[in-house]
Amino acid sequence: MRFGPFDQMAKALAQRPHLETIARGGFPPPVSVKIELTSVCNHDCHFCAYRRIVASPKVKDRLDGDRVLALVDELAASGVQGLMFTGGGEPLLHPRADEILSRCRERGIAHALITNGSRLSRLSDATLGGLRWVRFSINAGDAEAYARVHGVGLDAWEAVWSEVRRAADKARFPALTVGVSFVVTSWNAAGIERSAELARESGADYVHFRPAFQGPDTELDRQLDPAEIEAVVARLQALTTGDERFHVYGITRRFAEIEAAARPTPASREHIHCRSTPLVAYVLPDGKVSICTLVRSASFNASVPDPFLGSVYTSTFAELWGTERHRAIIAGLSTSGCTRCHFAEYNRALALIERDDLHARFL
Repeated sequence: MRFGPFDQMAKALAQRPHLETIARGGFPPPVSVKIELTSVCNHDCHFCAYRRIVASPKVKDRLDGDRVLALVDELAASGVQGLMFTGGGEPLLHPRADEILSRCRERGIAHALITNGSRLSRLSDATLGGLRWVRFSINAGDAEAYARVHGVGLDAWEAVWSEVRRAADKARFPALTVGVSFVVTSWNAAGIERSAELARESGADYVHFRPAFQGPDTELDRQLDPAEIEAVVARLQALTTGDERFHVYGITRRFAEIEAAARPTPASREHIHCRSTPLVAYVLPDGKVSICTLVRSASFNASVPDPFLGSVYTSTFAELWGTERHRAIIAGLSTSGCTRCHFAEYNRALALIERDDLHARFL
């Protein structure tokens, strides 16, 4: 697979100044903040890491629109470089999504969107064109598989590809990067090639394949076994073409991690800890601020009974970030023994920076 926006070591190298600050004991503002506008979703993806939250009739959280607008102002002024609006639920179900994204454009902060695409028509052309990138979660190669995986009707298939084509119209949105996301499961693996073909035909810039995330709220039928993973990786490799406009990305490292975790003796995870988590923050639909996409429940790690920094409803973001409480949460979570970690490559890069006293200035 070619290097691209999903290669975490490349991302870590791009963030070397932040990592150097962390290595010296500093606490920089996060590079990016992921904001979950709502826990409500109109799809029911069987692999969704937040499925139990989304399905719960008691959990229908939605960030207050005025507070999000003020939060955008705070983050833009604090040195945060980018905002990502994502799930949880479907962000475009928030009634003020267009206004919130417009505020990002007005404040000059780069912003992006992950969406199932079903409500993209709610965004004006000005708002859509202001995004740095948008990624559609489609996860299938045909209408029947899409309906099964997403829990929607067959008519939703063509509707979402229509929105992909709208966003990918370079005459209207020349600066907008459009991607299609495909979470590979035992239900949809047969559609890999066709999904890439459809993404290219629709004008998307790339398709991104990754394994299903096994989180505390996942309700996955089963993870792919090692032989299936090997077949998937081989097919992803075969999809890489010489097309300079369209790209196929696949995090084969994550497929390998799943295979390693299934072995009797899992691969060593000595670099998995939380020291690089200041690179990113998560604002959840109830207003709580988390340092990790996994840490959404007090049951995640018994050593940290309250894993959240606080709430944006009672504090500004700056008042929550880089505090002694923040450092204590990082220290506690570092003993959690995560089998998979989003920050693995960043922590490896941080370790290299810390011990590279000789080679940093010499090739």
